[in-house]
Formats: sequence, C-alpha cells, structure tokens
Amino acid sequence: MKIMVAYDGTLQAKEALVYGIEKARAKGGEVVALQVFNSPLFAGYDATVNTRDAAKAEAARFVEEAKAIIRDKGTGVKASFYSIEGNPEDEVISFDNTYSCGTDTAESVPCIFSHFDRADYSVGKAAQYQNVLDILSRAGVQVLWRDNNSGCKGVCSRVTMDDLAKLAVPDLCNDEECFDEILLYKLQDRVKQATTDILIVLHQKGSHGPAYYKRHPQRFSLFHPECTTNAPQHCEKEELINAYDNTLLYTDYFLHETIDFLKNITDRYNTLMIYVSDHGESLGENGIYLHGLPYFIAPDEQRHIPFIIWLSNEYAEAYHIRKECLIKQQHQFYSHDNIFHSLLGLFGVETELYKQHYDVFWQCHG
Repeated sequence: MKIMVAYDGTLQAKEALVYGIEKARAKGGEVVALQVFNSPLFAGYDATVNTRDAAKAEAARFVEEAKAIIRDKGTGVKASFYSIEGNPEDEVISFDNTYSCGTDTAESVPCIFSHFDRADYSVGKAAQYQNVLDILSRAGVQVLWRDNNSGCKGVCSRVTMDDLAKLAVPDLCNDEECFDEILLYKLQDRVKQATTDILIVLHQKGSHGPAYYKRHPQRFSLFHPECTTNAPQHCEKEELINAYDNTLLYTDYFLHETIDFLKNITDRYNTLMIYVSDHGESLGENGIYLHGLPYFIAPDEQRHIPFIIWLSNEYAEAYHIRKECLIKQQHQFYSHDNIFHSLLGLFGVETELYKQHYDVFWQCHG
C-alpha cells in the first residue's frame, strides 16, 4: 500500500504527513510526500525581481521541514519525499467510471474510432467502414496520427501517419525503443503546416507490459524496488506495482508536457486534449497478469480504463462548453463507444452516424 501526501508546509499538511506515516506503519505500507512548486504562477510576474526566488526559498524550507518530519516520525517506515515544479491547479477532468471495448490493442484501437457500439463491434466489421478519422478528414479536418506503439491497426491507413517508434533521438530514444515524449518531437513544425482545424492522435506505449520498466526514462524510476524482467509473474508484488507506478508517473509527466504544448499554441488554435487508454492491465490479482483475456471473462482490471479531458479556457469560451457541467459527469458511465460521437460533435460534423446521447460534451453546451 502506498499513501501519497500533498505537502505545502501548512499545519494541515504536517498533520497529514504524520498521519500518513502512522497509517503506513500500521499497514506495512509506504508513504510518499509530494510538493509542487507552482512555477507558472510567476510567469510575467514583475512585482519584484526577487519574488520567484523568495518563493522558491520558502518552498525549499518546506522540503526540509517535511524531510525532518520523516526522519523524526518515520523510523521503520518506508518514506520518501519528492519536489517538482508545475501548476497543481491545471484543470483536468477525469471520468472514473469508463470501460474499454476490448482487452488488447488490436481489438480496442479500431473500436475506439468505429461507429459500432461494443455490442455490435468486430474487427472485421469495422474494417469495412470508414472510421471517425476518415469522416473528419473528408469534412476538411487535417488528421495526423503519430505512433510510438505497434501501429494504428489500420485506423490511420487513409490519413497522414508519423511512425516515430524507431527514431534515434538522443534522450528520447535508446537502442531498443523511444519513450513517449518522442510523440511531441517536432510536433510544432507539423502544426505550423496545418491550414485548417487539426486532429492529432498520439499513440503511446504508455504502461504496456510485460516490460514495464522499459516504458520510462531512468529518472522516472522513483518507486523501488522495481520489477526489471519481462516475466512479471516472477517478481514480488511490490516490485511489480512499483514498476507499473513508475510508468504512470511518466504518463502523468507526458500529459503535462502535452498540455503545455497545447497551451503554447492557443494564439492560433482553441485547444483540447482527450486521453483514453485502449485497455487495462492485470498485475497479479487472482494470479492473472497482463491483458488480452476474452472480454466476458476478463477481470475489471483489464476493462476499467482512464478517460481524461483537458480543454483550454479559449476552447471552452469559443464553443460554449461549461467545465462545471463536465465535472458533474465525472462518475457517469462512459466507454469507448463515446469517443466516435464526441469527436464528431467537437468538430461540428453532421452525419446520420452521429448519436448525440453518446457525445460527452453535448449536455454541457450553452
């Protein structure tokens, strides 16, 4: 069990850290304290040239306070502290009751972009019809698929595709593969070439097993000990979960970088990000590992997926989307069935295939 405590130096944060340590001790778990220095807050802030330095000095003092609490109260408990820079108030909306169409990439990726509901879907049927990328492209939207995985499974065969998985870019790639940050490599140049609305699909490796430890740069190996084998069933439970958690940490960072990229082009585009996984993953629950079991017997871990939306204020204002309305829908049931119709709605494409009640955004216009 891991307990994460957000630490900002307040009395409440100190009490929470002590409580987390005691809880970890009682349960034989681990406590991780995290401080985020809100560096974007000081962009263009000119009250005094020393304001940012003073704030960073105060943040550094909080770090030392937290470390002292861990030393004093954390004897016999696995505890660690991390300090990063970013904006803790970046608003992403996470829909926590979302389920996949399939349990592996080959089945789920075509399904995400197909007009078929999961109940009516098959890979063979989907291949006989245009998918939502084809429809948007025909409607004048420039569609770009960038891949750092095992290909688009035929989904991008009629749109522009950048295969980035085998590039040799220092710091972003090694001798075996590239990390997901490669998906943002020279993306700015691609955007500059666009002359109309543009949809960019970034196909990550994400947390694909079994070699979870290969899915992130070394600096993201924060949780230890980490499973470093292609046979997760031979690792201790803690090692396997640590390896998987490190991939999640890297994906969080990648999404942060993607949002930053989108923020930096709001002078030209109203920007929005949709993040959805193709399937879940089993990490040894009931002796089951990885993914790919037939859907009707697959455990919840292989079907329950993340679904996250970020939209710029400019996008929300231009298209009259109420964020507070989306937030109220966070616990509503969603699935891959919603993506096709939501994309059509976002780009305002009219077709008889569009089903308004499947569009995540339609209730929140106005």
